[in-house]
Amino acid sequence: MIQVIQRAFTLLSAVAGEPQKIWGISELAKIIHVQPSTCFHIVNSMQELGFIERVGKRKGYRLGPAVMNICHSNLYRPELVWKADPLFREFSMEYRVKIELIVLHGRRRYILCHAEPEHTLRVDYNPLSCEDVLMTPSGKLLLSHAPEEEQKNLYDQLQPIELPPDAKDLWPEPLTRENYLGELRKFRENHVVIREKGGQTVVAFPLYGKDSRVIAAVASIIPAYLFRNPFREQVIRATYQISSALSGIF
Repeated sequence: MIQVIQRAFTLLSAVAGEPQKIWGISELAKIIHVQPSTCFHIVNSMQELGFIERVGKRKGYRLGPAVMNICHSNLYRPELVWKADPLFREFSMEYRVKIELIVLHGRRRYILCHAEPEHTLRVDYNPLSCEDVLMTPSGKLLLSHAPEEEQKNLYDQLQPIELPPDAKDLWPEPLTRENYLGELRKFRENHVVIREKGGQTVVAFPLYGKDSRVIAAVASIIPAYLFRNPFREQVIRATYQISSALSGIF
């Protein structure tokens, strides 16, 4: 057996066993019986792939969102989904429109769960649950609240940038570094994002953690022809109330 693969899967099994726990690098190193410096390189690769997530600069690591795509189980941030569940059900039943809980990891936007009138709340595992951050208003909202260093790193990874046709209405062209960072600063100043795309209107609010950093977004998706007052104001208010209710808990 290839040793580094064995160590990576041993770490993944341990972290998945306690998905809400924040692990220190020394703890993880003991699990695979290596020095912390060796463990760091393995964890760093797993982080780039999305299977492990770094929490702040010194707090540690926990399970990442990419695990959803291989295990079909809600292991990533289950506490958020549990808190969102009753709020999403009530919203979907009352307004008869879709609502989503979304997180950002690297250049990917993951839908942790959604509720819509035709279904009960569920974790969404279809391929559309993982999209490029440049493609959606809610992904752009989350990116705008990421640290500037992460924003710059993502821009460098995307070079050369050629925007897909579906994303060109979300970004200025040409998408130079200056235009890109300026657009994100402008997006960050707005507490709400309201964008019409493909016959649907997206209303998205950031969700804040205990440390006041944005950890997720709540987005409602409304057919554009329905998005007019008084329904418009009701949906905006209800989406904001849910984001506020979920903020500051974790």
